[in-house]
Amino acid sequence: MPTIKDVAREAGVSIATVSYVLNDSGAVSEATRQRVLQAVEKLGYRPSIIAQGLQARESRMIGYSWRPMPPDQFNPILEKFIHGMAEAATRHGYHVLTFPSTEASDEISPYREMVERERVDGFALSNTNLDDPRVRYLLDIDFPFVAFGRANPEWDFAWVDVDGAAGVEQAVNHLLELGHRRIACLAWPEESLTGQYRLTGYRQAMAAAVLEVQAGWV
Repeated sequence: MPTIKDVAREAGVSIATVSYVLNDSGAVSEATRQRVLQAVEKLGYRPSIIAQGLQARESRMIGYSWRPMPPDQFNPILEKFIHGMAEAATRHGYHVLTFPSTEASDEISPYREMVERERVDGFALSNTNLDDPRVRYLLDIDFPFVAFGRANPEWDFAWVDVDGAAGVEQAVNHLLELGHRRIACLAWPEESLTGQYRLTGYRQAMAAAVLEVQAGWV
C-alpha cells in the first residue's frame, strides 16, 4: 500500500508539500499541485481518514442514540431512518457512531462523554420531547446537532419534522366524509410535542365540523 512518502518521492516534492495539496492548505503552485495529484493517481494513494481527522481535530463521526425496542417488536421506520442517515453521512465523508441510550434521569451523560472525548463532530437526535434536556445541553455548550422533532418553540436550533397536526386533521376529515361523528383520539404522553401537535390537528378538525369532543374521547 503506497504511503505519503511514496507520493512525495514520485512527485519530487517534500512530504509537507503533499500534505498541503491533499488538505488544500499552504501556498503551492498549480504546476506542483498537478504533479502531486498525478502521483497520487498513479500510485493509487488513499490518505488516512484517521490521520486527517487528528490533524484537523475532527472525528468525521456523527453521534446517534435511540431508545431500544422491546424484543418482540420491530420498527421498520427506525431501520430506514438509520440507513438513510448513514448513507447521507457517507456521501459527505462522515460515518455514524451509534451509542446506547440511558435512563431518562441520566440522559445527558453519554452525550457529555462524547463531547469531552471529542468522539464526534455533531449529533443527530430523535424522539425529542418537550424541553428535551439533550437539546438544551447541546444548545448551552454550542455543539453542532440537528433534531428529528421539536422541543420548544422558543429554542432556536435546526430540526426537521412531519406535520403531525395536518396529518391527523386529514385523517379525521376522512372519517367525517365517511359519515362518522363519534371520533376518538388515542393521544400520546403530555410531554410529547409530537402528541400535542397531533391532538391539535384532531381538535381543529372536530371544531371545524362543529362537533364537541366528549369526555373520554381523548
